[in-house]
Amino acid sequence: MVDGALLLVDALEGPLAQTKFVVAKALARGVRPILLLNKVDREAVTEERCEEVESELFDLFAALGADDEQLDFKTLYASAREGVCTSSFQKTRQLLADKAKGKMDSGESGMGELINAVIQNTPSPTGCGEHSKQTSLDNTAETKVPYG
Repeated sequence: MVDGALLLVDALEGPLAQTKFVVAKALARGVRPILLLNKVDREAVTEERCEEVESELFDLFAALGADDEQLDFKTLYASAREGVCTSSFQKTRQLLADKAKGKMDSGESGMGELINAVIQNTPSPTGCGEHSKQTSLDNTAETKVPYG
């Protein structure tokens, strides 16, 4: 039913109580989660803090019985609010600084690395024959729901 998982963790707060439950379910199904450290635009978030959070999650994965492949999870750094995500803390912070100055190249911006990570790190579903990966993305924030 599930072929992949994106584990969204606040880069400052780190894993919360519910993280253990969610990770345990994913690991039990053999899923290799992708770690997305969010809110790296906050001044209090440092590269060292991100490394600590990543280490905490590695320890959690190991304690929950993750195999070697699951322990080798992909990590991304993002500011969802600013629409920036990369595989490097420094690159994400630089793009955020450039965006604040109005100098960001549109080819570097966005969530492209996130989409690529999902495609590259999520296996194709089994039993689909010749069909390749497919997904449906919904943006409910833009949807107007009538009431009454």
